[in-house]
Amino acid sequence: MTITTSPALQKVNTNAMTSLPSIDIIYVDDSIIVLNKPAWLLSVPGRGPDKQDCLAKRVEAHYPRAQVVHRLDCATSGVIVMGLTRSAHRELSRQFHDREVSKTYTAIGYGKPDQNSGTIELPLIGDWPNRPKQKVDFETGKKATTYWIVDETFTPPIISTITDPINT
Repeated sequence: MTITTSPALQKVNTNAMTSLPSIDIIYVDDSIIVLNKPAWLLSVPGRGPDKQDCLAKRVEAHYPRAQVVHRLDCATSGVIVMGLTRSAHRELSRQFHDREVSKTYTAIGYGKPDQNSGTIELPLIGDWPNRPKQKVDFETGKKATTYWIVDETFTPPIISTITDPINT
């Protein structure tokens, strides 16, 4: 995952940075907390008692005012931002809603794609019986566009790294 830090994040107070169980805090101030979510940890609680351990609850134990702004899939590692005040949460939510936040994903895949780049445009909707999966739905799905680029192919071509500067 490529992370571009703003000038504000470059002024990190290292005294304020700590670590929670299995969670790395990248940045924290009075308004926001930025975390590095490990793969295979839920962002928010799921259904059932076996799906209660999640980033949100771990953070809430130390930052009771923390509010989730966005999520990452369970299998995905990466950066999550949470608001620590109502106004910060509202503004961060607006930025995500208005697509002012840019996100980039990098994946390792098997095989070699036929092309070195491409675009996927399909309407997606949550697949509720199979949460947290998504499915293509041409009637009620939300427009989603993914631009992908093959960064590197290994020999023999069984694995490729693919960067997706996501636009969904």
